[in-house]
Amino acid sequence: MKSWAKPNDQDTEEASIGARKLRGPRRDARFNVVLGNHPPYAITTTRDHTLMIVGGLREAGFDTVMNYDEALPNRINLYYDYLHNQAEVEHFRSLRARGVKYALITTEIMTADTINGVGDETARKRIEMTRAVAESAEFLWVMHEPSIPQYATLAASKKCHHLPLGYSKCIEEIKYYAYNERDFDFLFFGLLTDYRRERLAALRQRGHKVAHVYNIPAFIRNSMIERTRINLILRQTRDWTQPAVGRLVYLVSNGCAVIAEKTLNGAPYEPYAIAVDPDKFVDECERVLLSEPFWDTAAKNQSLLKKRLPMAEIMSLLVERTLRTT
Repeated sequence: MKSWAKPNDQDTEEASIGARKLRGPRRDARFNVVLGNHPPYAITTTRDHTLMIVGGLREAGFDTVMNYDEALPNRINLYYDYLHNQAEVEHFRSLRARGVKYALITTEIMTADTINGVGDETARKRIEMTRAVAESAEFLWVMHEPSIPQYATLAASKKCHHLPLGYSKCIEEIKYYAYNERDFDFLFFGLLTDYRRERLAALRQRGHKVAHVYNIPAFIRNSMIERTRINLILRQTRDWTQPAVGRLVYLVSNGCAVIAEKTLNGAPYEPYAIAVDPDKFVDECERVLLSEPFWDTAAKNQSLLKKRLPMAEIMSLLVERTLRTT
């Protein structure tokens, strides 16, 4: 798709999703995002992309609300696929029996026998629970596009649609300190795997001030972002192939300087960051920090992301496509 090409100086309105002519999705569709099947820490980790999705739906003209655990009979209830026990499966069966519509937003990297690279008995049970819930869902919005073929084996293929992420006004919220008043050279927020810990330690060994946070309220995290020169996007493991889409889009939407380790499936998102070869990661971080006018790059990438990936247009097209096939 042309609109997902790498940003460049010849970017035009015709290359933007926003320039595409819509055929008019049904604006009477109403949505309710329900997060109660998540424990509190997991709700924290979904915060940014939930705001993008809800913001995009509202900006596209769709009446959209959020609830903790209340499904509403007069709306399509959107749940994330966080399924860990049979009681959750029974909850969705009860909704279906009462005629309450629900759909799934899937966030997992799914194969025939693994979830997020894990293939143990717990993962296999989660796959079967997802199948039981997906079969009765109105549709599935799949955030990880390469997983669509697998999700299509759990529910009718016509139910599965890719959900990209993009810019929404509601997530542009970072207010920066003056550059010389910032406390951190580098910040990474997210789950700290062994690989990521080694990356951050290597930067500290070169004398840089490096911060890490995870599973804390967004207002604290955002205060740290405001005081950071460069934000980091790190692979989970050395061989990790998937980009951290929600983290990257959130940071770029806020005009943050972002260095991302390249991944195999990084398009179309990683071109909006300063994407570097993992084998040269530490050297490149230092080079950018010390020599490159990275704030000019950050401002340009923010402008391009707003233009090329507006969440309002993404959701308009997605709802149109979804309702046409369900």
